[in-house]
Amino acid sequence: MYKLVVMDCDGTLIDGRAFIPEDNLREIKRLSAQGIKFMIATGRNDLMVHDYIDELGISSIVIGCNGASLRDLATGELFACFPIPDESLKRVLDYCMSVNAFPKLCSASKVYVQAADAVGNKIKEIFGTYEKVLTKNLDGEVVKSLYSLIGNKDKIIKVTLVEQDIDKLLMMQKQLSELEDVNVCRSSKNCVDIMLRDISKGRTLNLFAEKFGYARDEIVAIGDGENDVDMLEFAGYGVAMGNSHGVTLAVADFVTRNNDEAGVAFVLRKIFGE
Repeated sequence: MYKLVVMDCDGTLIDGRAFIPEDNLREIKRLSAQGIKFMIATGRNDLMVHDYIDELGISSIVIGCNGASLRDLATGELFACFPIPDESLKRVLDYCMSVNAFPKLCSASKVYVQAADAVGNKIKEIFGTYEKVLTKNLDGEVVKSLYSLIGNKDKIIKVTLVEQDIDKLLMMQKQLSELEDVNVCRSSKNCVDIMLRDISKGRTLNLFAEKFGYARDEIVAIGDGENDVDMLEFAGYGVAMGNSHGVTLAVADFVTRNNDEAGVAFVLRKIFGE
């Protein structure tokens, strides 16, 4: 019997305009009333899914930044946080500067960009087609040099590179993957994320399950991206969206409809009945 459903956000729970499809909303609320628990595991900083948590009325505990944080948004309690070591962060920045790429750096509470960029523009590059305006969002700060964040008290837990040239993005992903002490994955078509090595949604879901008493075979995981693969592998039942990355499709137990067709609601009815 499945007791917990863990959902990715972008490309999964929400549609291409960043709204929760009405069918998803209805099914999640129906099953929540029956005692099924739902939570979000996202590549975003967890604060950027607060609006969806409020809309759905589901667990406020969120796996954020591809597993680099586990936090209860209602209480602010940070159960786990995995900062990138200073020496590793320096190596990542050195590489980025060598290819003239200016990433955004995320802590558990803020996003930082270099003065040459703008916080809003960087976020718009990732969420370019989105129409929904978040009422609860991540604070941004422009710094003169990203290197100034090395040794900062507000520890960096994720570095994000946004690049519209996909060939260049894939090259950067490959070369960054050769660095020690970091985990590199694509979280969207034009976006590569860098976290502490071995940090992922799947690993932090395992941590959550152990802490709150869920067995693997009690968990359903739903996602679409490369960064969802190990989460689907960890869960008792892994579901890929119809719009999923190829590697995600390959590990799934079931492939549902795409995110613009309320694929989450479709698979929930398949698993739990009408």
